[in-house]
Amino acid sequence: MHRTFSEGPFSQPPSFARPSLADFVEAAVERLRSGKEPLPAMGYFHDLAGKILRPPLLEKAKKEGRKVIGFYCAIVPQELIAAFDAVPIRLCSGLPASGHHGLPRDCCPVVTSSCAFLGSEGTSLLPDVDAVIVPAVCDWKSQFAEVISPHLPTFKLQVPPNKREASAHHERLRSLSLLTRFLEELTGRQFSRQKLLRSIKTYQKANYATRRLADSMLEEHSPIRGSDLLLAMNVSFFDDILSWTNAVMRLLAEVAERRPANHIASKPATRLLLTGAPIIWPNWKVPEIIEEEGGVIAAEELCSGARIFYDPVKIDEPTTDDMLRALAERYSLACTCPCFVPNDDRLFRNISLARRYRVDGVIYHNLRTCYLYHAEARIFRRKFRELAIPFLEIETDYSLEDHEQLAVRIEPFIEMLRGAK
Repeated sequence: MHRTFSEGPFSQPPSFARPSLADFVEAAVERLRSGKEPLPAMGYFHDLAGKILRPPLLEKAKKEGRKVIGFYCAIVPQELIAAFDAVPIRLCSGLPASGHHGLPRDCCPVVTSSCAFLGSEGTSLLPDVDAVIVPAVCDWKSQFAEVISPHLPTFKLQVPPNKREASAHHERLRSLSLLTRFLEELTGRQFSRQKLLRSIKTYQKANYATRRLADSMLEEHSPIRGSDLLLAMNVSFFDDILSWTNAVMRLLAEVAERRPANHIASKPATRLLLTGAPIIWPNWKVPEIIEEEGGVIAAEELCSGARIFYDPVKIDEPTTDDMLRALAERYSLACTCPCFVPNDDRLFRNISLARRYRVDGVIYHNLRTCYLYHAEARIFRRKFRELAIPFLEIETDYSLEDHEQLAVRIEPFIEMLRGAK
């Protein structure tokens, strides 16, 4: 079915025509490739990053006659989508966008950028996507589900805010049950326990590869750039999971061969934990500035980073009930999204990363108008100061206008850490 939209949030002004977005992506890829000593295996991820406006996965799905299910947020269980022989594709984006989507000017940058990604003139993915899943993790995401529902079949995934309440477990299972029914109706396929088990095992391999890749940053002289690791996680949004996992394993083989010679850094690096709001390709200004100033992203805690695959789904018995329970727990109890309250798990996770990866400081990335991360930043700042770990909070969006302002904040912070070290 071919969808076209002449008005509403997915109609774009001339400034958002194909050349502007394509040029933005091309320039970002060129900066990636011109960076310091990328490993050859990173070529796979760089090439895929350049195809964000027309992911090869969509053409592959079309040829195979499979449904394409778009989703937003790392809290959506891809394993369940894949169990229906559908193709999951995460539609979160870091494309530059403004308030030309029927949305308020001060709307969440993730939402406005996602509108640009999904519905831009000349690059619209709307004709290729059969349905979307939007978790109700905040007010903006909830409203975004309402905005998109007239154009695509939309499932709003309810997320209990207090994940440890007794009722939350039943609510999570109910949401997954409703999602299963939605996928059955959309794909015309019945739920299969065997297919779900096979899908979970496939994603467990991605979990294993992700953990190994993240652990490569434990070395004092990291054999891979932190921005390259973050990019590898980002392009998993729109890649076939088996192809992506194999590419990560090839990258790991090169990382192993590179030790201990030919390191990215020949002297002790300024190691940083990058945390806070999602940094999404192709808006790469924060990682670029950090590394241009001599910092190393030794660890990150972003929903666009290693958290996507870091925790595997743990099955006790391969029964339907147990697998759904395991999915519910992995995508809720193990999730460290700031939408949950109380959220001691998230603070504990960040402190653990800072200690395990021996960071010299923390950079907290905040998105303008995002009250979840703004509220959390105060708690993080106080706790890291108590631990005598330097903390810098930056605030931005997915435009490029504030590149210099960010550099002015980040450069002296890294210089201070280098001097103290």
